[in-house]
Amino acid sequence: MNTDQPTLCNHGDPTGCVPLLIEYRKTFREYLACRGYSNSYIQRCGEVMAQFSRWMSEMRLSLCDVNETLVEEFLHQRVPDYIEPVSGYRRNHSRSPLGHLLNMLRAIELIPPKPIDMLPVAVELRRFDDYLLQARGFARSTRETSIRIVGRFLRDKFNDGAINLSTLTPHMFVIFLPHRLMSIEHR
Repeated sequence: MNTDQPTLCNHGDPTGCVPLLIEYRKTFREYLACRGYSNSYIQRCGEVMAQFSRWMSEMRLSLCDVNETLVEEFLHQRVPDYIEPVSGYRRNHSRSPLGHLLNMLRAIELIPPKPIDMLPVAVELRRFDDYLLQARGFARSTRETSIRIVGRFLRDKFNDGAINLSTLTPHMFVIFLPHRLMSIEHR
């Protein structure tokens, strides 16, 4: 990993801030093009990257600060959720491009790999994901939905402690699920 990447913001002069990720625009476009994304989507991703880069410069952040937590902070501070008028579904069109950006920065080793969560619930969820993929052949989005629900259930029952699956009963899940779905609907 490159750790000698300079910050492009002149900390002494706020007007001298240069968007930090600007030099990686072409690499980002090529990264997305190689994965078959449309030109319009690639352009949208470039716009989001530019917004994120300007925000990082304003906040006086460096490349080593970039991770999922920083992306969430940016989205919370700067990007409003779009609420679809018919369904009421909250959609944030900047989340996906920034996920691609994180993946690209990791692929070219500019930021460290995503740390692996070794808490018992996370370990069990990785095993469950492997099962859903290998034994059941579920698609990624289906697995993610299942893992999110099962993860909430396991955290509710075991917190961050050891998981003992033999103590769980189907009835516990039946009680948990409607309660959890209600709390999701009222957000």
